[in-house]
Amino acid sequence: MSSKAQIKENSLHKFLRHVKAGKIIRPKKCSDCYSSCKPEGHHEDYDKPLEVVWLCKECHSYLHAMRGDFVHA
Repeated sequence: MSSKAQIKENSLHKFLRHVKAGKIIRPKKCSDCYSSCKPEGHHEDYDKPLEVVWLCKECHSYLHAMRGDFVHA
């Protein structure tokens, strides 16, 4: 696994541990379109694993599509 991929994976695991432990509270709305949903945490910087933008699946996919990235379906 590349160093970049390892940083991304470690960041995701740390973030999810904090969500599961209740240290980070998932909002009930997307921070972009404000739709009621179970938003996903989007990392702008994997070196800051606890800093995320909360996006619905549609907004998250759109953001990655605009950047030319792939995001899970």
